[in-house]
Amino acid sequence: MSEKAVKLDDIDRKILFFLQSNCKIPYHEIGKRLKIAPSTVHNRVKRLIKNKIIKAFSALLDPEKLGLNIVAWVGINTRPEKLREVANKLAEYEEIQVVGSAYGNFDILVQITCKTPNELNNFIRNKIKPIDGVINEPRRASSIFTEVFKVVNWLPLRDLEKEIKISTRFLEPSKK
Repeated sequence: MSEKAVKLDDIDRKILFFLQSNCKIPYHEIGKRLKIAPSTVHNRVKRLIKNKIIKAFSALLDPEKLGLNIVAWVGINTRPEKLREVANKLAEYEEIQVVGSAYGNFDILVQITCKTPNELNNFIRNKIKPIDGVINEPRRASSIFTEVFKVVNWLPLRDLEKEIKISTRFLEPSKK
C-alpha cells in the first residue's frame, strides 16, 4: 500500500462501490442493502469526504449529446523546469478534462473535448502552444477518438460486486 493510501474496512469499500455506481442512491438504500443503519452510512460518507477519499459527487455527461464531437489526446513536451507550471496552466482550461505528466514520447498528456477538428486545432495553436515552457517540436502529435467505447468516473472496486450481489454498475433503488 502506498504512503498516501488510506486503510478502509469492508463497509467503507462497499459504500464507495455503491456511490460510484450511482452517487444519487439514498443512504437508506445503501444501509438496507448492507444491513446497516442509514445514519452509519451517512457518518461514514462524511468521514470519507473529510479524509478526501471522496473528492466530489458529479454527473457523467455524454459529450456527443452536447455537440462536443471531438475527444482528443494531445501530447505536449515542455522544458523540464516548466513541466509543473505548464500542467497547472493546462488544468485551468474547461476544454481539458485530463492533465497528466507522462513518460515516453511526451512530458504531458491531456484529453481535450471540443466541437470540431478546427476548434481543436485553434485551441492547440492559440491556447497551448503560447504557454511559457511548451516546446514546439515536430514530435507534437494528437489523436482524435473516432468512436468512444467507455467513459467512466470509476475506480476498481469491482471485486465487491459478487459479494454484495450487484448485477449492474448503475444501481437503481430497489422497489419498496
